Amino acid sequence: MAVMICVSLAMILGEVLTTHPTVDARRAMAMIVGQPLGVWFWGGGVVLGHLVPGLLLTTGAEQALLAPLTVLAGIFAIERCWVLAPQRIALS
Repeated sequence: MAVMICVSLAMILGEVLTTHPTVDARRAMAMIVGQPLGVWFWGGGVVLGHLVPGLLLTTGAEQALLAPLTVLAGIFAIERCWVLAPQRIALS
C-alpha cells in the first residue's frame, strides 16, 4: 500500500506539473490546483489521501487500519476534482 501511495502521488504531481496542450486543459488544471477546487485537491486528495495514510502506515498496526479509509477519501476528492473542473469550463 505504501508503494502504491508513492506511485499515485508521483503520477498526480506529474500531471499537475505537466504543460497541458489546450487552453481549456490549462484552465481546468488551474481550477484544480487553485480556486475553486484547490481545497479538495490539496487538502482532500494530496494530504488526506496520500500523506496521512503514509504517516499512518509508518506509525503502527492500530493506525494502519485507518489508512485504507483515508486513501478512499483521497480518491473521492481527486476524482471529484477531475470530473468537476472540465464541467465548469464554458463551451462557448
